[in-house]
Amino acid sequence: MRYKFYSLVFILVITTSAKAQEKWGLLKCVEYAMANNISIKQTDLQARIAELQLKQSKLGQITQFEFQWRTGF
Repeated sequence: MRYKFYSLVFILVITTSAKAQEKWGLLKCVEYAMANNISIKQTDLQARIAELQLKQSKLGQITQFEFQWRTGF
């Protein structure tokens, strides 16, 4: 009796979980991989950091120029 009950429960669990899964095509797999790839995210963050450092260095040069100009007169 228990064997039949556990077999029935097992079959129900397998068929229910199989229906819950969504089929993905190649395009969806590639999009998911690109969106969740750690290397791509790290490269993106490094590019952002480089842009911010460039802006910071440019602003530092402007501030230094203004300071020298004001103290010169």
